[in-house]
Amino acid sequence: MDIYTCARCKGTFWTDEMSSNAGRYTYCKVCFNKIKIEQRERNPEHYRKRQRDWRRDDRSLYPDKYKELDSIKYHNDKELRPEKIVARNKIHELTRTRSKVNIKKPCEVCGTIAEAHHDDYSKPLEVRWLCSVHHKELDYA
Repeated sequence: MDIYTCARCKGTFWTDEMSSNAGRYTYCKVCFNKIKIEQRERNPEHYRKRQRDWRRDDRSLYPDKYKELDSIKYHNDKELRPEKIVARNKIHELTRTRSKVNIKKPCEVCGTIAEAHHDDYSKPLEVRWLCSVHHKELDYA
């Protein structure tokens, strides 16, 4: 094992305590993690885009894995929140048949392609149309 000096904290570390970047041991693992956190805080949108791209690519590379995970999620929802499934199915049925009662509309916030958001699952026909970004913001706010 070799000994290396961290470029940030100037400490000396064994090889297994250093973070390898393309075969170079520049930073200790603690400093490397701090640098990564600082980079994410400076440019969060870049890292969100990378994560979205990775998920999309991973989903296309391993469809069987995600089919199983989606099925598990659906069945968990079905058992834990049956009213959510009923509301979702009613909206799907209405949007598929192009009924005049409730057709798809653009996002209320930005005007892009939208998906249905239920504020109250006991009222399945009362939905707000939000794009996936604003839908997630509302769900996780």
